[in-house]
Amino acid sequence: MENGSKKMNKSSLLILIIVGVIVLAVVGYGIWQTMGKGTGSSSSSALTVSGALELNEENLEGRWICTGETVAHELTFSKEQKLSYQKFETGNEMPVLSTTDDTYKIEGNTLTLSISVLTGDISETCQASLTKDTLTLTGTGESPSHFAGTYRRTEPEESSSTAESNLSEPESSASPESSSPLESSSKPQNDQWKPVYISYIESLHSDEWQNFKLINLDGDSIPELYIEGSTTAQGNLICTYSNGKMVSENLRSGITKYNEGSNRLHVRSGNMGLYFDTIYSIQNGAFMQLHSGQFELRDPYGTSYEENDTNYQYTWDGKQILKAEYDQKLNQEVGSGKAAYEAMITKSEVITKIANW
Repeated sequence: MENGSKKMNKSSLLILIIVGVIVLAVVGYGIWQTMGKGTGSSSSSALTVSGALELNEENLEGRWICTGETVAHELTFSKEQKLSYQKFETGNEMPVLSTTDDTYKIEGNTLTLSISVLTGDISETCQASLTKDTLTLTGTGESPSHFAGTYRRTEPEESSSTAESNLSEPESSASPESSSPLESSSKPQNDQWKPVYISYIESLHSDEWQNFKLINLDGDSIPELYIEGSTTAQGNLICTYSNGKMVSENLRSGITKYNEGSNRLHVRSGNMGLYFDTIYSIQNGAFMQLHSGQFELRDPYGTSYEENDTNYQYTWDGKQILKAEYDQKLNQEVGSGKAAYEAMITKSEVITKIANW
């Protein structure tokens, strides 16, 4: 009996030891898992914090694109809080809306974007989260946000075409025999603007955009495309092509004038005693507003509308001046100019003219 009891005691002790080891192993594994997850979480958190960038002009500068199901938005931030904006229908390379010379403002972690379109001004403040390659904007108002979304930083597109151009230059000078093939292959490069313009024209509704004209505004080999809207609310459009990309600018409805090769476009608009003179120029492939002038009736209920300092107040680039100086500044920029609305042609005619250019 005693021997049997001793054997049982030893067996019980062995079982207790085995159970104890198993319990310790399970507890130890649980502690290790908890510590591992905690470490991973804190590491991930550290990466998130370290990946965030301060919201400032230097970190924001560049081109950002947000692509949605139906539309894509492109924001280009430049120095001195300058902003350009383009809106695309998804899958279409031609912008349905394009503005330049707009502004943005940074306050803490918020970003206020202000753009001007034909239907009025849009100004919206968003919460902004910035990393090296992403910009996340979240609307702060109750109404739907125009700019909200996640934007990806996009590098300039010119570099690849520039590299290809540089590579082709030595072949051009290598031997006279190769000049003919190179000329034929370089022609599509020079003519790339043609299908882009034609595709854009064909995408426009004929009842809204009926009159067209090709003008040589900046004096290069590619003309600008001027399009006249059918209503005052629509205004007009001016398009240019540079670095493999077409850019359009909405113009107020009014009288548009230019001089060939001057790189100056003058738009006079307004009514009811308030008139605007806007001067545009093509800079780096986009339209920039160089000057803005306006003159307004001092007494809108008066009986005299003769343009003079007595009846009107004149301002140029925000500074109040006399009519003589106003006229002088306007004349220095564009002179008398050609009226863009003269000798306009139809949709089919401008397509033929582009193809034969």
